[in-house]
Amino acid sequence: MPYLIPSDYKKHIQPENLAQITGSDPLVLAAAELSAVAEATSYLTQRFYLADEFAPTLPWNTNTQYNANSRIVIDYAAYNAVATYNTGDCVVYQGNGYACNTVFTAGEAFNPAHWSLLGAQHSVYFAAAPCPPFTYTRLYNKGDAVFYKNSTYTCVAATHVFDADTKLQFLSSQNIPSANVFPDDPQNGTAYWGLPVPYSIAAGVLPTNIAYWALGDNRDPQLVTAVADIALYHLHSRIAPRNIPDLRAKRCEEARKWLNACAGGGITPALPALQPAQGMRIRYGGAIKNNNTY
Repeated sequence: MPYLIPSDYKKHIQPENLAQITGSDPLVLAAAELSAVAEATSYLTQRFYLADEFAPTLPWNTNTQYNANSRIVIDYAAYNAVATYNTGDCVVYQGNGYACNTVFTAGEAFNPAHWSLLGAQHSVYFAAAPCPPFTYTRLYNKGDAVFYKNSTYTCVAATHVFDADTKLQFLSSQNIPSANVFPDDPQNGTAYWGLPVPYSIAAGVLPTNIAYWALGDNRDPQLVTAVADIALYHLHSRIAPRNIPDLRAKRCEEARKWLNACAGGGITPALPALQPAQGMRIRYGGAIKNNNTY
């Protein structure tokens, strides 16, 4: 499943050169991308939630129901005046993507009345979440709405804040548990957040509908660059493993250094951090400590 899209490579290599090192074989390119994504994942998986970031970037489809943070690209075959199109079929015409909204027979010039505009070719959209994401470090009040694991939740009990005496029982700040109960906590989740309300964008909602879609790329741009550099290195090594261009070797090395820095905490990319484990908390200490003065 593609993480990278064709326009990502244009920043690094000319299309004709890319076709040369892949032999114009899309399977070769896909295999290199999968290896690059797997390598990047191996660095980042311990610190970051990667499911949305590495989700495929596919052309918008009128029959697909989308979750929040889903990403689509406007890229289809060119309009053919002698073809027959059905409702939902998508084409590119004069630099824009369109979805057919009327069944018509072959032999007709492009008629805008039969098509719904999707956006400029190669433009990227992502499905916007209906409310801010749940973050365990925030303080929530009753009535606050959050988005968590493809569902919305409404706070029914405010965040419990530990007083100073309680915090002393944990001996160190690292031992103090999260003040928030996670929305999907099996024991207390519903007491604090109520029941989940699943969220998705219905099939057929056009990317131009700003109530559901946002124009833009929600991938981390530096991670996109790193994955593309590693993929290009793999493609060159396939052709001449002992004669890889210095530029590709250097860029791949820099990409791996950047990923290693992200894994070690020296760099924080624009990726959602993993939430800490919930449940099975261990309480330290005994009686409330006395603050004695003499």
